[in-house]
Amino acid sequence: MCKVFLSVIAIILLCSCSQVKTNPVRVNQTSSDSDAFAIQASRDGRYYVYIPNETDRLKTTLLRNPKSPTEDSVWEVKLADIRNNIDIYKKATKRHEIILKIETDPNVEYPYVKSLLGYLQNIGYSHWNMTTKR
Repeated sequence: MCKVFLSVIAIILLCSCSQVKTNPVRVNQTSSDSDAFAIQASRDGRYYVYIPNETDRLKTTLLRNPKSPTEDSVWEVKLADIRNNIDIYKKATKRHEIILKIETDPNVEYPYVKSLLGYLQNIGYSHWNMTTKR
């Protein structure tokens, strides 16, 4: 009786293992990152924002701080100031919908990235493109 029971269990396990399916990885590609608002998370827990599109960057720079040099392209910001920078960017470009691009280094500690993603969700941004630079 015990051998029959073990045989039935073995058959059930073998049958259930064969039903495991792997889902393909889906990669969403955007048309261009040149229209994105980019946020970088650094290894030491600092956050930087930049705008790849030069025209949008110049407009945004003047709204951020009229006294700052217009050639500045990367600005260090506190996590809590990212929302203000996004709002300034939206006002400068006259766009209501924006593309957020998050760039990290493979050596960035996970809590920094998790804090950034949590913050973005809290301010209403749940879609972004994330890349890891080497």
